[in-house]
Order: sequence, then C-alpha cells, then structure tokens
Amino acid sequence: MFSGALNQTACKNLFNPSFAQREGGFDIAFRALPANGEKPFHAFFQRIDTSGQLDGDLVDLSTRFQTELGYPVADPKICTLDNETWLTFNTGHFQRPNNIYLVRLSPEPSQLYRVDYFERRNIEKNWAFFLRDGVLHALYDLDPLTVLRESNRRDGVISFERLQARNLSGEGPDPKASKTPKLTIGTQLAGIGSSPDSYVLVAHRRFYWRGKRIYLGKPVRFDAGRDGFSVRFSPDVWAHSLSALAGSKPKHNPNLLSCTYFSGIMVSNDHATLGYGVNDVGHSIAQIPLSRWPKAHSSAI
Repeated sequence: MFSGALNQTACKNLFNPSFAQREGGFDIAFRALPANGEKPFHAFFQRIDTSGQLDGDLVDLSTRFQTELGYPVADPKICTLDNETWLTFNTGHFQRPNNIYLVRLSPEPSQLYRVDYFERRNIEKNWAFFLRDGVLHALYDLDPLTVLRESNRRDGVISFERLQARNLSGEGPDPKASKTPKLTIGTQLAGIGSSPDSYVLVAHRRFYWRGKRIYLGKPVRFDAGRDGFSVRFSPDVWAHSLSALAGSKPKHNPNLLSCTYFSGIMVSNDHATLGYGVNDVGHSIAQIPLSRWPKAHSSAI
C-alpha cells in the first residue's frame, strides 16, 4: 500500500520512507528529488488514507524549514508520541556542528524545536524518541547504550540530560566507542506487546570495503522498564538483496558502496512493516515477523 501511494507522487528517485499510523490513515516522510528531477534532494511529507490513496497535498519539508534554518533538511523520520505524529530530522554535513530538530505535524503543528545534549557529537544523525511517564526521552546511542531525558524546554530548544549510559562490553561509557560507532540508530522506536515500555527498531551495522561504506540492517530490542534500560541485538544483518550489495547507479554518494537504509517501522499484531532505502536510488517496503527480533533481556542495565 505504501509503495503504491508513494508512486502516485510526482517525486523522482524516492528513498528512505518513514511512516506512522494515525486516525483515518497514515503519515509518511521520505527523501526524493522534486518533480523536475534536479538536485539537491528534498525531504517530503505526505498523508494517505486507509485505502492507499493520497490524502491532501504533498508538503516539501525542505522548502518549509530551510528558509527558517538556513540549512537543508536531512534524514526525515516519523515517530509517534502519545498518539501524535512528530517529525525529526537533522541538518546533515552542511552545518558543523549540525543540529537535530523535532516538530509535531499532527493533529496540529507545533513550533520547531532544536534538541540539545551537552556531550553530543559534532555530527549527529538519528535519536529515537519516546515518552516515559509523560516525559520526553531519547535513545541516543546503542553501544554504549545511552538514554537521555528532557531536562528543560524553552526558546525553541529542548535540552536533554544523560539518564543512563553503559558500555555493553564493560563498565561505564566508552568515549572511543561513541565517536565512531559501527552500530547506529536507523528507524525510530515501535512499541510491541501490552507493555508501554517495550520497543523494537532496526539499527544499521556499518562495514568498510576499500575505504567505502556499506550499511546493513540489524534488528534491535529496547526495553525501558521500571528497573532500568536494556537492549538486545540480533545476530542477523539484513540487506535488500545480494545484487543490491554490489551498489547501484547513479551513485549519489561516492563514499558509499551499498546501503540498505532502514528508515521506517510500524508494528501491527505479530509483524513489523519496515520502510527502507536501497542505495539512495529507490525504496522498498517489507513485512517481517516480530519473532525475528530478540526477546527481552534477562536483566536491565
């Protein structure tokens, strides 16, 4: 359904779709070239109804926010917070240090918030946001597992403090691991089961071949229980296909060999619907049983 709806837009070279269900349909964000096919890539937002038809006009998020920010909109991701559709994105490598933003899209738009953490990296990509006891939190890093909690919100900035961090292979945060992580956050979080604190996501496992990067997906289970936070990684890595591992043409990023980039996740019953980009030249939708994700960790950290 999602692919059929996305193909109804006039956009070219559409990739990295992210989506969430809302009352009466779905909200989708993605990257693509405008209808004229000219670079640079833009971020877009589109609503569709339950039958898979476009619902309302296509919104060019780059045009909407770039005038305000002065920088391009990169990596748009949809997340659901308290049954509301929110969008998070970053300013890529165009700004140093770059910034991550969060804005509610529906039911009513909010102001645009910049999110901040005093120990953040120079270049940030994806934080996964969730609510705990009504307070905004963020899964900031997977190894070391780092969870942030909102500490202040004023003047369009949401500040976070580190709530918990631990290197999964030893005690305490590992500064070296956090600078060049091989495992990074891909999708936002999707709640599973009856517990409000259990989530799945797809992370990215990064490999290198002759100086070029390869991104593959890795299923991750995240639990934010009363006793603390825990994360478990599947031993699997996911790629779109064997042929996609060889890369595609045109190559929009000369430093990228191949990329199965997981951007969207939505859980229904016993399976997850995943949206992902293929080598920045196309997209695909897959349904994967939740049994492919790890079970809950035996103890939180």
